[in-house]
Amino acid sequence: MVLTDEELTRAEEQVLSLLQELPAPASPLLVINRLKDENLAEPLIRAAIWYLIDRNAVQLTWDRRLKPARTFDVPGALSGR
Repeated sequence: MVLTDEELTRAEEQVLSLLQELPAPASPLLVINRLKDENLAEPLIRAAIWYLIDRNAVQLTWDRRLKPARTFDVPGALSGR
């Protein structure tokens, strides 16, 4: 399956949107099944999840659940200053 940038971007947006709606971190399987119900292909969802983790937009918790990464409003918060 060849992924286009447009498909991947749309899938990433849907993954992030779903994770932000959920009250707690979710298992990857839950995210995949919910988005498959919205007619996204499983390989596309999996790729989107891994790209989001790689870019630190999504965190993988110690118990292997997904959650949106924290956002920082304070200048220098990411650098520890």
